[in-house]
Amino acid sequence: MLARTQVGGWEMVRWGKYGAWYLLMIVSFILVTFVHPPQTPEAVRHDL
Repeated sequence: MLARTQVGGWEMVRWGKYGAWYLLMIVSFILVTFVHPPQTPEAVRHDL
């Protein structure tokens, strides 16, 4: 079963969707960096 937009065949993703996906990646990276900030190798060794 095909969706209504797939009946005519496949088409390229629009540039706006690439922009939205890129923005999602950037925001996700920033949020993860806030939750788990980068540490120096010395700090990681002392945590063990």
